[in-house]
Amino acid sequence: MDRLSDVLREAKFSWQGKSWKLPRPSLGSELAMASYLEDRALAAFERRRGTLHPEAYRQHLSVWQQDCAAGVYAYGNSTFDRSLRDPEVMQQWLWLILTQVKEQQSLQRTQMRSMWADCGDGMQLIEAYNLVMSPTPPMPPPEPAGDDSSSPPKSSPSSPESPSAAA
Repeated sequence: MDRLSDVLREAKFSWQGKSWKLPRPSLGSELAMASYLEDRALAAFERRRGTLHPEAYRQHLSVWQQDCAAGVYAYGNSTFDRSLRDPEVMQQWLWLILTQVKEQQSLQRTQMRSMWADCGDGMQLIEAYNLVMSPTPPMPPPEPAGDDSSSPPKSSPSSPESPSAAA
């Protein structure tokens, strides 16, 4: 992402008669999503707490703490990317991004479920997200200064294309 247009890119879509903007994720959204994923992982350990030996639970908790410290759940890591395959996680991610826009901050998490359902089980939202996150096509290299490329190439008298060479 080396261009300002990448940072400012946004996709627009309609829902319930209103135009919505989906910008690129902000650092705040990235950090909030990492915390959400960390909390989900911890909740999964907590649900198993009664079935694990206390030492095994402490080991799992230690690994989770190491993962959090190492940024395993951070934006751009494979765990983060794989988690977006879960519709509930993707809804959370898109909600965080949508509510970055000041005019959209009143969108409630419960409304996000309705938006998801109304937008083809999220397909319209995912398409908008993919558009926003797609890389910018490379720009062609600039023309060298002083080169007049608008005029046709001139042929030399000795070239085979020259009429005088054919005579």
